[in-house]
Amino acid sequence: MDITGLIYHSHIQQTSLPNPPFSYSLPFNHELVNKEKYKSLKSDDNLDKFVKECYTKFRERNQNHRLGTLDYNPKTWTKFGLKSIVDAYKSKTDKIIFPNGCCSSENCPINKFYEIVIEEICLE
Repeated sequence: MDITGLIYHSHIQQTSLPNPPFSYSLPFNHELVNKEKYKSLKSDDNLDKFVKECYTKFRERNQNHRLGTLDYNPKTWTKFGLKSIVDAYKSKTDKIIFPNGCCSSENCPINKFYEIVIEEICLE
């Protein structure tokens, strides 16, 4: 396993904790969630397409980004993002709290990716 893989596994372990060491919050309007699109992500093929769309958009917006744990497995981070969106939707809260095992900076690649996940799951 390479160094990115080792960091990835450590990052996932910390992010998966019941109370991760860091989080990132964004404003949220639960009425804008595209429920049909979300339901379609239960299919592995649709989820894979969604991950690819989000990751491609991330790479386009962040061309100077150095490879890291997001790049190692963007599907994992997509699932964390979607779970946070569902939790916020169910509680009808006005903000989403995304877990992060390494930082809470808005410049963190994981947090920038979460922003794209929410954009892509909401109605246009």
